[in-house]
Amino acid sequence: MSKTFTKNIPVNEILHLGDRLEYKEGQVISITIAQNERLSITLFALPKGEEISTHVTVGDAIVQILDGEAHIVVGDVEHTVKAGETLIMPSEVPHSLDARENFKMLLTVVK
Repeated sequence: MSKTFTKNIPVNEILHLGDRLEYKEGQVISITIAQNERLSITLFALPKGEEISTHVTVGDAIVQILDGEAHIVVGDVEHTVKAGETLIMPSEVPHSLDARENFKMLLTVVK
């Protein structure tokens, strides 16, 4: 029998990751897919107007946008990101996110 290193998501199936979580007014929703000392993979859904305040990560944060649009600030650089785009935020650089529309992303942090 094989060992599975992921959780909270089916394996050996074709998935639309954005369909794995719903928007909830006034709430940031997340589902952890994998987490260990070197890697973290998490799905997020933020309804329009929700935000993730300025913080830093110990590792490069790779954001793959699945749905919607958000304003992301990395250091002093502002970005508008949309579905189908990817942004890599370097380790130890402060960053924040504001959902301009309902917004879903897959966040991978590599340490």
